[in-house]
This record gives sequence, structure tokens and C-alpha cells, in this order.
Amino acid sequence: GLPLQPLSLGKIYRIIPVKEFHCLSITWQLPSQFANWRSKPCDYVSHLLGHESEGSLLSSLKSKSWATGLYAGAGSQGLEDASSHTLFTLNITLSEEGVSRWSEILQEVFTYIGMLRYYCSQPDGLPNWIYEELESIQKVAYEYGDEHTAEQLVEAIVEDMAPHRGLPPARLLDGSELLFDYDGELIKDLLHNHFTPENTRLDLMSSTFGRASDFDDGDNTVPPGQDLDFKNITENDEFCIKSPNKYDSLHMEPHFGTRFWCHSIKKEAIEIWEKAALPNLPCSSSLLKLPP
Repeated sequence: GLPLQPLSLGKIYRIIPVKEFHCLSITWQLPSQFANWRSKPCDYVSHLLGHESEGSLLSSLKSKSWATGLYAGAGSQGLEDASSHTLFTLNITLSEEGVSRWSEILQEVFTYIGMLRYYCSQPDGLPNWIYEELESIQKVAYEYGDEHTAEQLVEAIVEDMAPHRGLPPARLLDGSELLFDYDGELIKDLLHNHFTPENTRLDLMSSTFGRASDFDDGDNTVPPGQDLDFKNITENDEFCIKSPNKYDSLHMEPHFGTRFWCHSIKKEAIEIWEKAALPNLPCSSSLLKLPP
């Protein structure tokens, strides 16, 4: 089944990092993409969400001083890319101001997704030239990439020979690397049915919540005199349901000792994102648009 259970969605996980760091990770769980090896619709979506030129999501967030970097894409390891599911993640490196603007950043993300949905709904669909550009990029990367050792090549081929990957023998060397067809309907299905607010997991990591060094090893209690500036966590956050006691809800992941809070997101915030994700062009004041 899908790795992210319904109870883990509609929540924000605020994570305490080891060092100075601010990052928002937005994860959508999708059906397995192995059968779509010819068109790779996730590659098309990640190309658009992750591009950095004028009109991009990143350029808009940078103009507001909320973010400094962005990466989008489906994972390639077994945890993220399996026969049961695919996890697609948008990682945004935030400024300190961007940490408190996480809900507005989500609104910007879903506004961009709404724009992509709009183009999908038009008779001509999303521009084909974007696919051709991506196809050329992947071809050049494949033909001129670093040579693999014999061990690495054998390992890659054996993985691609697995029956659930669905690659024909003639495509074992390049089937997972290149694009062969453009399928606008698959892209439309992903955007409309899976890149939705209710299918979203949010992980917000920031040293404004504290650092791992604030705690003794194995101890999940707050040191005397250390309040972790909890105002940065929920006190001024109108989009989260507050915990009655600011420390009772602090959790510790059992394997790596990562400390985090888990808070439900208010229905009002979900509704704002759902409205932003409707298939419409951004408003005239928005900087968002397709790549030039």
C-alpha cells in the first residue's frame, strides 16, 4: 500500500535540525510510475516546478525573500520509487523569514500547480516544446555522462531487469534514462488527481525551533531555562491547531533521535490551497508563468 497513511496527511511536522538550517519539504504520494517509463510524466512536472528562470516558482519566492533554493523530483531509491508508489518531493531552502511564511509559500506552490492545470485543460495542452527541451537535456546527459564502473553498470542493469519495472530487453541500458513519448494525459492526471492539498505531507525543518545540541542524548525534556522560543513554532501561527502544552507534543524519532512536533493544519488553510490549485492563470500581479 501507500507509505503515507491518511493520518499523516493534513499535518505539518516541525523538525529540529542538527545545525543552522531552514527547509520546507512538500511530498505528494503517487501511483507507481514504472509503467510510464516511456513518457516519464514526473520528469516533466519536476522540470517545471524546479526550473529557476524568470516566471519560476523559485524566482517568485526569491523576490519575496522567502527562499534561496529549490529542488523538485521523484526519488529513485526503493523507499521513494517502488512497485506500490512513487514519492514526489519539492524541497525549498528557506530564509529565516520564509519559515514563518510556510502557509503562503504553499499557496504560491499550489497557484503554480493551478496554472499548469489550466494549460492542461486547454485544447493545445501544455507546450510540447518543453518536452522536446527536456528530451534533449536527458539525451545529452546520457550520452556525455560519466562512465560507470563495471560493477555499477551490472548493478543498474540487474535492477532494471526486475519484472515490476516493465522494461523490454532492448531498453535495459537507456529505458530509465531517456524520454521516448510525450503523454499529456498522464501529466494531467498527476496534476489534477495527486498534486492536491489533501494528498500533501509537510516537513518544516528550522533551527529557529532549536537545535539537537539543546538536548542531552536520549533525553526528550527541555533543558532548564531553555524554551526553544516556542513562539516561532505555533504561538503566532494562525494555520495550525495548537497543543495545550507547548512541550507535551514534542516527539523523538526512535532510530536517529530526531525531535519534532506534529500539528494538524486548519481546514481554512487547506481551503485556501485548494482554491489556489484550481485551473486558472495567476493574477496579473503574480510573477508566475511558464518558462520563457
